[in-house]
Amino acid sequence: MTAAHSSPTAPVATGIHCLRTGWWRLASNVYLVESGSSWVLVDAGWPGQAGVIRAAAESLFGRGTRPAAILLTHVHPDHSGAAAELARWWHLPVHVHPAEVPQAAGGIVPGFENPLDRVLVAPVLRLLPRRLLPARDPLADIVRGLDPAGCPPGLPDWRCVPAPGHTPGSLAFFRPADRVMLTGDAVLTIDPNSVGDLLRDRPALGGPPWISTWNWARARESVARLAELEPAVIAAGHGRAMTGSAPELRALAPRMHRPLRASEGFFRGVDYAAPGPYRRPPAAYLRLQRLAHVLTRIGWSPGYVVNLEVPGRRTGVLRRTTLVCTVYEGRSHLVALAGDSDWVRNVRAAGGSVVIGRRERRPAMLVEVPPQDRPPIIRAYSHRPGRSTTAAAREARTYFGFGTHPSEAQVRTAADRYPVFLIQEPNAAAGDPSGPSPATSQPSTPAAPAGRLGTVLLAASAAGAPLSLLALRHLGRWGRVLVASGCAVLLVRDTTMVASGTPRRLRPLPRALLVAEVATSATAVATGVWPWQQDPSTTAHRRHNRGPAPHRRHTREQTAAALLRAAACATMAIHTTRFAIYLSPGSGRRSPSGPEGPSPVAP
Repeated sequence: MTAAHSSPTAPVATGIHCLRTGWWRLASNVYLVESGSSWVLVDAGWPGQAGVIRAAAESLFGRGTRPAAILLTHVHPDHSGAAAELARWWHLPVHVHPAEVPQAAGGIVPGFENPLDRVLVAPVLRLLPRRLLPARDPLADIVRGLDPAGCPPGLPDWRCVPAPGHTPGSLAFFRPADRVMLTGDAVLTIDPNSVGDLLRDRPALGGPPWISTWNWARARESVARLAELEPAVIAAGHGRAMTGSAPELRALAPRMHRPLRASEGFFRGVDYAAPGPYRRPPAAYLRLQRLAHVLTRIGWSPGYVVNLEVPGRRTGVLRRTTLVCTVYEGRSHLVALAGDSDWVRNVRAAGGSVVIGRRERRPAMLVEVPPQDRPPIIRAYSHRPGRSTTAAAREARTYFGFGTHPSEAQVRTAADRYPVFLIQEPNAAAGDPSGPSPATSQPSTPAAPAGRLGTVLLAASAAGAPLSLLALRHLGRWGRVLVASGCAVLLVRDTTMVASGTPRRLRPLPRALLVAEVATSATAVATGVWPWQQDPSTTAHRRHNRGPAPHRRHTREQTAAALLRAAACATMAIHTTRFAIYLSPGSGRRSPSGPEGPSPVAP
């Protein structure tokens, strides 16, 4: 296997020229394909690249040239960004697979979301005011569906090969004469799912990036289908063209087992509404139960979250589970979303005797509620205080398969799949069912960490800025990576809070600080990876020493270092301020009488 270097407008096969658009690992490939006396544009790069693409075309085919057609392998902004501008300039339509046409208008098409849409894009769009939502993409007015079983427009010697998976209508284009294949993002010549390969810029066949892939199983099937054609040259949407890679392509599909299986349920939904006695939660969720237990013990989780401790039914070892406590008619209940999960079977084996609570642990008895009495409790679980209507509707659909306001008859049909337990104090279990335990009654706002612990954590947060400056001053490039890693942890945590709807439940100042912390930590992370981009050992020596001049490289590195110092210090200062607000009596949350009800949220 050999890799052909694809510099701007470099030929990768007979009559095929590659233009790289974009920056660093986000660069995407645009192909200008000759066909007789005309040529065809395949993909259009990132937005703002129309001038670069027109200049490259005129350098190849002469001034004032225009293609016979514009083809897109799929409608993602790194492949269709300049398509609308180029189509208006050349007065041409843009041809895509018919399944891609609905996505050309922009936004998120229901049923076609990828993990990035679910985790980041959709939550951010829900937070934006309507006037700030992106307008309809002009590409929708000029896009046309092509025949996926025929020849692509303008390329009679080629054939379309449907490759759904990355998107519902992903396409590859294959020239049988010399077995050249343009794969788009169905197959890449870099492995986007390997951090090491991305940093080293090492050529290697890989599947599409899982975080932006609609259906991973179908993507794997598409790779196997493309391998059957045994391409001699693979020109992908990202990475350099490869020759002699047919054996590696055949081995790729079996390697594409489900990426990051532990992520199912965070980036890929688990169908909790499916029939059956038990719907296993994702492995990552089960592992993070330990962290959730600690956060609940110190009062950093929402007030309706409690820790349940019960001996294992086989080993007798104490098992801890973090659950949501639901109050119905003044009494507390636990609902098992996954059905007869381990904690449910352990509680039954223990006869209902458990220990439950948050910072204070108390013995309690769990009494299983008969199926006919569960529907109103399940409805109360879905519409518990502090939830917006949108969040309640999404949870009802995801976990129970209902609409926003299901009828009692609808809930009754599924109630037998969701065990429900009433929490009783020992005195109530002995015959005085007068009410729930104070530790598990109406979900309350969690207390801030205890005074000594809170002071220690606040001091550690305040020390973040000077420690960051010391690391940047004395550890060089690795200091930047260390500081950027710390900011990345805060960025992931803050992004998760935004995705869960936390800003809706905060007062204006904490909300503004949260948004500012996301922005500054993202800036710190972006500037922190600069040493890797500048280090010759990680980028094949800037592609054979053809990088920028030394003085320009030094100036850019100084700029990146200054930005990182400013962003890291701002991030630490904002985080310290947010933590101080959290330790204050108001904790930065809206009052319980606010539009969202009680809203226990840690910073």
